[in-house]
Amino acid sequence: MSFRTVRLGFRAFAAAFLLTATATWAQSPVLGSGRGVDHVTILSKSLVRLSRTYADLGFTIYPYGSDEGGFENSVVYFPDETYLELYGIHDIAAVAKSSEPHAATAPEGLTWLTLHTSSADRTATHLRGRGHKLFGPDTIKGSTGEWSYKLTGLETDALPGAKVYFIEYNEPVLNASRQRRIDMMRARETHRNGAQGLHAVWVGVKSLADAEKAYRDAGFAVGERFALRALAASAREIRTGGRALLLVEPSTPESPVRQLLGSRTAAFIGYSVNVVELQQTRSVLTERDLPVAPDYQGRFGRSILIPPEQAGAAWLEFFERPAAEPRPSRR
Repeated sequence: MSFRTVRLGFRAFAAAFLLTATATWAQSPVLGSGRGVDHVTILSKSLVRLSRTYADLGFTIYPYGSDEGGFENSVVYFPDETYLELYGIHDIAAVAKSSEPHAATAPEGLTWLTLHTSSADRTATHLRGRGHKLFGPDTIKGSTGEWSYKLTGLETDALPGAKVYFIEYNEPVLNASRQRRIDMMRARETHRNGAQGLHAVWVGVKSLADAEKAYRDAGFAVGERFALRALAASAREIRTGGRALLLVEPSTPESPVRQLLGSRTAAFIGYSVNVVELQQTRSVLTERDLPVAPDYQGRFGRSILIPPEQAGAAWLEFFERPAAEPRPSRR
């Protein structure tokens, strides 16, 4: 069992969700009827600094504490029960000896991505059949003795970005846990900036063609290509349930994507969060005297882009869904 599996335990249990319908595995060879993007981990050398940054951006921060692996963390929960993990390092020597030793020298920013699958076992079998090496699935039990979730993940950065994990939840058990904590969970999920959920994760790549091939060969559905003008880049959508990954390639030598990638061929570089009203979000940012760029028409709706230096070394896009588009139901 990996150390990251243990770290996910209570946080995944507390982030229990509602499921109103099931579907067949045939929907996706990788995720089945899974909903795709579940959470991301944002790494910083200082959790205090990172937490302050996200509080200034209008998020409600829930602190957890530290562990023997050298990490400490807080969580930002959303109403659709996706979430952000804010990670800091309190003992770099311990991190270097943990199951995630690369974190000791990794750049700050988005470090791990976890996708929801309807069957961790089938995901692992499918990806192993495509030649990938994975750990697990590891089965994690909650305080009741019943299993709360299963976790598997790629042992290498085989998919462009960084470490990718796959999680399957025990829906009845976690739903019951959520109902016992419903008032507390709703308070955690309420944000001054009106944030509702993590909708997309951006993967910066040097070669869009190579990245597309890697995800397609793994069994992911590749969507349309489009211009990401705010970053002078081209992008391709990778469909993951009701959410998405965006492969982002710089279009010009001056593109900030190229600058953030540096010598890396691929890395997680940003993410999109949907909000109730963009004006509410802008007002919160303005109250904190944060410089806010003009709105623009993004992939998912009217958007505001927060640069990496103001959002934990990753781009943060707040967007408001078009009025005619129905809001997603709770999971």
